[in-house]
Amino acid sequence: MKQHELTQLQSRVKELHQALAEVADGTDFEAFLGYTHQPGWTTLPEQLLVAALVEAMHSQTQTLAQLKSDLLEAAGSIVELNPQPLPP
Repeated sequence: MKQHELTQLQSRVKELHQALAEVADGTDFEAFLGYTHQPGWTTLPEQLLVAALVEAMHSQTQTLAQLKSDLLEAAGSIVELNPQPLPP
């Protein structure tokens, strides 16, 4: 991999890490849970929509966790198959 490609990949991984950290920030979820205790906060159709969104987000989170695991496993396998000395 060329140096500029490696630099770009490292930058994108750092951006991904930051974006995932922002999504995982519990502050927004705590605010959401507070809304659910307000009287009349939603109608049945709205409740179904919100529940579907939460389920979709949960599913996407599981997919991201699996993709992360796959990425790390693949990277480890590549290193095992092609050991290179570390640069000084």
